[in-house]
Amino acid sequence: MKRVFQRFTICFWVLCLASCGDDSTNEPDEHTWSVTYRATNETIEDIIVGLSGPAVTGVTSVEFAIQAGETIELLNYDALLPSGPEVEDDFWCVSVLLGFDRTLVQQLCPVSSEQWEPGSSNSYQADFRLIITEADLEPIEDLCPRLAGVVFESETGQAIVGATVDYHGEGRFFLTTNASGRYLFYLPEGPLQGVLEVSGQGYHSVEHTLPEGVSGNSSGLYRLDFGLMRDGG
Repeated sequence: MKRVFQRFTICFWVLCLASCGDDSTNEPDEHTWSVTYRATNETIEDIIVGLSGPAVTGVTSVEFAIQAGETIELLNYDALLPSGPEVEDDFWCVSVLLGFDRTLVQQLCPVSSEQWEPGSSNSYQADFRLIITEADLEPIEDLCPRLAGVVFESETGQAIVGATVDYHGEGRFFLTTNASGRYLFYLPEGPLQGVLEVSGQGYHSVEHTLPEGVSGNSSGLYRLDFGLMRDGG
């Protein structure tokens, strides 16, 4: 996949001092870091930026609507860290969607710090900014819709909104179900192999090994639905 995001590298250096004649190495001191992630939309289109990963507090993925020319704050948190934050540790995936039909134009899994412009990084404050340009709105060519389905409640058949679907294969791809309980993965072409983990708040999680149980069509789109049981059921 072509990498069209602005590329920058941010490094945090840790000074480790060893005592003379002592084979042990002192652990680096930890400090409370204030970490901020922002996104700037330098295009003439309104876009949606999706994030997934441990830094998304309370949930595992979230989306932000960003108007043309706008800069917004995505996330802000404080954490006790020895050497500053790492983008790769905070996020699994970053996606960019365009227009009312939510056309996927960028999907970065895993995330790299090279896609984020570093801002201030002093006094234990770190500021990262993702810049979306017109070049980023060119649809990606090496990802296509490969796996779709519905997540529903086993007992009632009711769709589960906001269930998390985590795919581990030739990379890690992560999303949540929409208002109809549906999910759709854009994945590289090739064998559909890996593990899907599906979970929802108040439900037992389910793991499924691919390609078992999937049904496909001539376009290469495979379908796999999941029924989740409520906790205590």
